[in-house]
Parts: sequence; C-alpha cells; structure tokens
Amino acid sequence: MNWERSCYCGRSTTKLKSWTDDNPGRRFFRCDVHGFVSWSDIEKQCSWQKLSLLEARYELKALKESLRTINQQTIEEKKTQTRFEFNSEEEEEKKMRLEEEKKKLEEEKKKIEEEKKTLEEEKKVWKENEKLLSQFIAISWAGFIVTVAIIIALLK
Repeated sequence: MNWERSCYCGRSTTKLKSWTDDNPGRRFFRCDVHGFVSWSDIEKQCSWQKLSLLEARYELKALKESLRTINQQTIEEKKTQTRFEFNSEEEEEKKMRLEEEKKKLEEEKKKIEEEKKTLEEEKKVWKENEKLLSQFIAISWAGFIVTVAIIIALLK
C-alpha cells in the first residue's frame, strides 16, 4: 500500500493504523527502514473517540481470547472423542500385533533351545575327544620314555 508519501531517506512508506493507548485508530506512514514518518491526519481524536476506540480494542481482545479458549476446548474434545472411537480398534490391532510377536518369540525360543541342545552335544563330543587326545599323549610319552630307556640300556 503505497500512499505517495516518502520517507526523508527517499524510500516509499506504508500507511498503517496505530493501536497505542495514546493514538488508537489513528493512521500513520511508516518507512520499512526508519519506522514512523508522520501522521496521515493532522488533528488528534477527541477524548470520547479515544475512549470508544480503546474500549472496542479491549472488547476485541477479550472476544479473541474467549474464541481461542473455545477453539482449544473444541479441539481437545474432538481429540478425546476420536480416541474413544478408535480406542477399541486400536486395542484389537495391538492385540493382534502382540499375538504375532508372541508367536515369533516362541518360534525363536524353540530355535534357540534346539541350538542349545546341539551345542551341548558338540560339547560332549569335544570332551570325549579331549580325553582321547590326553590319553594318546600320555601313552605316546610313556612309549617315548620306554624307547629311550631301551636305547640307553643297549648302549651301555
């Protein structure tokens, strides 16, 4: 909204309305860089005009706040209502998902138990192999010692 009045810096201005306590409803020109430039009207309002505009401003603020509160309450009520409507469906879906997860966990538990049994059997086999290896080493040492003793006895 350019109203053909320029700032002292040469830039164009915008015509706005003041809502301050001193000048409610009074129009002025504003520069984007420097702010307030001048009033668009020359004279100030009468005291009754000023009071009337201030009262209207306060009433508007109160009504806006009331409307904001009502809107927020309505939104909360809709959310609550929606939760109750979909709550049973959501619970059914949750139950189905939990049952599926339970089945998967039970299958995984069975696989782990089978793997545990397999590992325990392998452990037994390794223990037996370890015993056999220990016995083989002991017998080998005994044979080595006997052989060395025989060789020494023959050399004397």
